[in-house]
Amino acid sequence: MPVFILFTSLLLLFSGSLFSKVRILTFHYNQADFIEIQHRCLQKFMSDDYELIVFNDARTADNERAIQQTCEKFGIQCIRFEQEWHFANPANMQSPSDRHARVIQYALDYFGYDNNDPVAIMDGDAFFIRKISIKDRLKDLDIFGMARSLADTRIPVNYLWVPFVAFDPKKLPNLKDLKFHPTIINNTWQDTGAASHYYLKNNPSVKYKRTEAEITALFSPFSNSELRNWGFSPAEISLIRNLGSHGCQVELNIDRCILHFREVSFEASKHHEKLECLYKFINQILTDYPDRDSNRRISRRG
Repeated sequence: MPVFILFTSLLLLFSGSLFSKVRILTFHYNQADFIEIQHRCLQKFMSDDYELIVFNDARTADNERAIQQTCEKFGIQCIRFEQEWHFANPANMQSPSDRHARVIQYALDYFGYDNNDPVAIMDGDAFFIRKISIKDRLKDLDIFGMARSLADTRIPVNYLWVPFVAFDPKKLPNLKDLKFHPTIINNTWQDTGAASHYYLKNNPSVKYKRTEAEITALFSPFSNSELRNWGFSPAEISLIRNLGSHGCQVELNIDRCILHFREVSFEASKHHEKLECLYKFINQILTDYPDRDSNRRISRRG
């Protein structure tokens, strides 16, 4: 009997970590086809059990419907952020960064802070492109993510940037003080995520890591041999070449495990060329790691 009790106690102790799921909160405004890319890349490259929750912040009825239908197609939970909520407070600012931050805060309030398992916030244009375990990275850290490091002539400005941040709610002190809205640092207004600067400053016991982005355009001048020596895969080298030929770029981050497309909420210069480079790359890496969906190709819609 004592052996049984000991076994049961140990099972209960470790079952939380054995059977927990990483909760990934992702935010979509347009470009509904990116949901499929996120879904398939998570299936391919995420080593942990996970649940993906999409927050639908579309401003137009067409985008709202497309995001909802894509989630239904792939069995993904979709939460609508009603557009009137952006205007509930007359003091609410309506810049893209402020809108983004409100949806993130809503997701954390209702789906993040009170979760017992690891949580990640992830922009709708960020995709896993290499094998990754969020749980493994959080064994020695409380929170990690993309860096947003700006500097003036006096004091560096460092904060966690919201395209990707992962944390363990059980390990963070004063958890609900962790926020990601734009705010002023060193007398300068900073982007979404800036409020994390003050959380990290006010909670010095937190173990965290910020990772700087690698911009593909900076590697275009180098030879394929040099890129291979620096650890780029053949697919990543092709991506660098294809983007460079169109004068486009993306960012690689978290040890090149994540591709951040950037500037997807509006059609920047050469947007469509950049999309085609992304689709080609995603199809290549999904084919390189075949599964039951390997014959299904990503292509532009609409």
